[in-house]
Amino acid sequence: MKKYIYIISCIFLISLISYNFYKSQSIITKTLAIINNVEALANNDEVDSGKITCYSSFTGKGNNDANCTVKDCGSCADTRCVSYSDRGKCKP
Repeated sequence: MKKYIYIISCIFLISLISYNFYKSQSIITKTLAIINNVEALANNDEVDSGKITCYSSFTGKGNNDANCTVKDCGSCADTRCVSYSDRGKCKP
């Protein structure tokens, strides 16, 4: 009889530990999701009210052999260039 009580107690203890581990994992997952949402809002990339990324310095601007097309901050229009820098925001 003692043997059965010991086995049942072990099964109960293992079940309790497993359940607590499962619950703690779901709390961690929810916490990480909340932290990621706060970081996204703090990053301010999603809250720019329609503004798009543009650049104000170019190398090889208007070159037909240019390998990239980006927005020019001055006109907020597409510009072909070889390289670009000085990131900003413009409203189309």
